[in-house]
Amino acid sequence: MQASRNISKCGYLFVAPDWDFNVSVNRTKRWQRRWFVLYDDGELTYSLDEFPDTIPQGTIDMNKVLDVSDAESVTGNDFSISITTPEKAHFVKGTSKEESKW
Repeated sequence: MQASRNISKCGYLFVAPDWDFNVSVNRTKRWQRRWFVLYDDGELTYSLDEFPDTIPQGTIDMNKVLDVSDAESVTGNDFSISITTPEKAHFVKGTSKEESKW
């Protein structure tokens, strides 16, 4: 981790593990609450809690994102978005429209 970078935004959101939302049973599975941190260099990380020493479970390079779009019709969940990278689509949701904006 780089000591010189700053946090642009942080907070709890929910992430869907590698689910195929075309399979209807996955639309009702429990999303995982994670602590998200967006750094000013474009790295988005998520981990189990907000403690700085916790190793992130996932990282998304926002500089390589191809698309960020509303995913409610895909996931069946309000306030969900899809963050599409060259590798995969990451599904994230908040509990309000305000949370899903960031």
